[in-house]
Amino acid sequence: MNYNPINVAKLSEDKDIKLEWLVKDLIPLNEPTMFYGGGGSFKSTLVLHLALCIQAGLPFHYLETKPMRVLLLSLEGHRDVAPRCEAHWRKYGKSKVTWFAVEKKLFMFGNKEHESALYDLIRLQKIGLLIIDTLSLSTEGDINSSSTSGMVTRQLRRMCNDLALTIILIHHTGKEDRKGMKGASEFSNNVPCVIRVKNKRIIVEKQRSGRAGLSLAFDSEQVQINDEGDTAICVTWKQGEIKTLFHQYQQLHGPDLDKKQLIDFVLEHLDGTKSRDNVRTQVNRELAKQLTETKPKRPNKQVWKTN
Repeated sequence: MNYNPINVAKLSEDKDIKLEWLVKDLIPLNEPTMFYGGGGSFKSTLVLHLALCIQAGLPFHYLETKPMRVLLLSLEGHRDVAPRCEAHWRKYGKSKVTWFAVEKKLFMFGNKEHESALYDLIRLQKIGLLIIDTLSLSTEGDINSSSTSGMVTRQLRRMCNDLALTIILIHHTGKEDRKGMKGASEFSNNVPCVIRVKNKRIIVEKQRSGRAGLSLAFDSEQVQINDEGDTAICVTWKQGEIKTLFHQYQQLHGPDLDKKQLIDFVLEHLDGTKSRDNVRTQVNRELAKQLTETKPKRPNKQVWKTN
């Protein structure tokens, strides 16, 4: 092995220094992220909703996403994926599926055969986001030991570096919820982004380069998915749902939108919870905001001081 250090002065040459995000201000690009919560906290439902947004290039709530191909290693609850996808599409509109696949076969951290097969699949399909659900089902050793947690976090880092990959690893809290994430401290120490789901809030507990503390309130809704009356869980948002649907519509139909159709789309997916006047006011506000943001800024006048 040969080391090849780079002078820091060269790191920013010919380009602007900026943070790169999979989800703006929430999930960093080409880094591992731990997404954890207690049983019944909707963490898997949230991550599935996130994956559906990313593979279609749609915003996650109001946060901008980077579109990419997605692979979900669904080691538990894989039978819930199809009905929850249908619930998502009925709530937010059917977006084009570019490449979003589910794999339910066994995967274990530290297993060279599993790692090699996964590397080949990711390279072949040009996958940008890998979701592993869950850590407990993809680890043979004791996750409370530093040797197991160190092995897992090193493999996460290696995969991100080798494959230009973003990984979301879903995990649980321990027996005592107040103590946070289950397992050794290496998980939270060695992973650059840690997100907790608690009391129907997404909370950024750790963000190595970004801003920790971001909190998004969400809700869940049972959406009918067929003519027999079957339902599945879908993520909704406690604040800004009209704004979310506004951005979803724009991404689905392009910038040349028909305002009446946009309002009808939002009303349909709100299912009678808001009046047309309320929706129209919010839509006009968002349109005015976008117009202001895209309008060229006038240069500041220079003020010359004289003695």
